[in-house]
Amino acid sequence: MFGPGELNGEDIDCARTIGNKSLAGWYDRPVPGLADQMSEEDWVNWFQMMALQECVHEALEWFNIDGEPWLDPHIRDNKIAIRAAVVKLWRELKEVRAEGYTYG
Repeated sequence: MFGPGELNGEDIDCARTIGNKSLAGWYDRPVPGLADQMSEEDWVNWFQMMALQECVHEALEWFNIDGEPWLDPHIRDNKIAIRAAVVKLWRELKEVRAEGYTYG
């Protein structure tokens, strides 16, 4: 579900604590003061980015080798690099979409 500055969905199993659930909601404004000036397309792009970031973050939490994270998304430097990589992926996916590929 989308709302102003909000992306929400079903809670998912937490990779770090068995039996716990991770909240699937993100509450974030892209740029303070500019959010009210964003177009519908800007908001859709922002939500796409938030959803993709969440998917990658959760996948990395679950992906362990010999009980250790393959790439821990909670370490500050990792988080910065992961977000940059996701932005690059997001831009490439937007190009695929622009080429006419779509759902259905």
